[in-house]
Amino acid sequence: MNRRFLIRVTLFACLYYLVFLSVKGLIFLFSHVPPGSLNLSWAISLLGGIQHVLAWPRPLLRQLWPGESSPAMLNIFLQIVNCLLWGLALAGLKSFLARARK
Repeated sequence: MNRRFLIRVTLFACLYYLVFLSVKGLIFLFSHVPPGSLNLSWAISLLGGIQHVLAWPRPLLRQLWPGESSPAMLNIFLQIVNCLLWGLALAGLKSFLARARK
């Protein structure tokens, strides 16, 4: 792997993390709007589905160490691995599409 690809993976991983945090923040924000004033349950369910797709590899990785005795840093480590996996997938897709255009 060359350095340019690794930088691209890191940037896509950071972009993924920002999108993931934004979706979680919107879910939090919309869930605190009173349903009597504005019913946003459809938006919350839509964002919940998007969050479920974005967090896809994480539940699989979490099954590697099941139970209540998992270390405290496991969630942070899994989030970093999840971001890097998505960054690798997105950078690989961008590289593949760039080669296909040529």
